[in-house]
Amino acid sequence: MLEGEPLIQRLARAAEPIASSVTIVADVEDKYADLGLETIADVTPGLGPLGGMVTALGHLQREADSAQLLLLSCDMLVFRPRWAAMLASAAKAEPAAVIFDDGRWQPMPGIYHRRIMPNVRQLLSAGQRAMRQLLVQIGPITVPVPADWPDRIQANRPEDLEPGA
Repeated sequence: MLEGEPLIQRLARAAEPIASSVTIVADVEDKYADLGLETIADVTPGLGPLGGMVTALGHLQREADSAQLLLLSCDMLVFRPRWAAMLASAAKAEPAAVIFDDGRWQPMPGIYHRRIMPNVRQLLSAGQRAMRQLLVQIGPITVPVPADWPDRIQANRPEDLEPGA
């Protein structure tokens, strides 16, 4: 909870203005139905972000060939629609666009083209689960850190939400 609202609901609400649809990947279908969020079951549970990405990209297969996935992490404290617009503008024909911060890729938020599905599947088949491995393989276009990028983008523990954490 952040300011009285579940993080996942805050993120979904922030993404709604720029996404054609918002879908949550979770361990079970309809897990967040009580929050009014469409939730699909992870087809590869327990495999981290790459596993969730396979599910999300599979769900995206119903869309047009030019469809792109805006991938967010459920523990993001802040998401600004203008970041997605900046990433989407950079992505165009690229396999992905991510933010590059302090010498490192920030894979979420990121824009990923649905054509990278074979890359994600291959990595998972090889026992790889790191988003970094995918980025090395597909060579995303990188964009600079937005001016309004916060000092802390994620909360990994409830304590991280406390003031001054």
